[in-house]
Amino acid sequence: MPKASGGVNLRREVSPTPAAFAASPLPLGKGLAQRDWAVSMKRFFVIAILAALGIGLAPSTRAQQASPVAEPSLTTPPAPPPRYSRRRLVINPPPLLYRRCIDWYELQNRPSGTVLYPQMRCWWVRG
Repeated sequence: MPKASGGVNLRREVSPTPAAFAASPLPLGKGLAQRDWAVSMKRFFVIAILAALGIGLAPSTRAQQASPVAEPSLTTPPAPPPRYSRRRLVINPPPLLYRRCIDWYELQNRPSGTVLYPQMRCWWVRG
């Protein structure tokens, strides 16, 4: 690569023509394809930042445009609590029937050998 005496690069970069791409395509991530990807990513981030700023500013502008008549003033006292509160009556009747169970372990003979097997018996009882 020729250099001038002052250290200036004399080589000029030439972008390839479409015919050159068809003859020998650049591998992905190198050369012009990499620059195009970088430019598209920059555009994406710029658009994303502008959209985020627009969304972030939107509620504050709406709040500033609200009418002062619609908002309660800080000088007015809050509404008093209701004078009478309704008492709540909760009824939890006991269950009429419930299950009573007993359980135990039983040895059973299986083809693979003797196995300890759980057993359980349940019945309904009036409560």
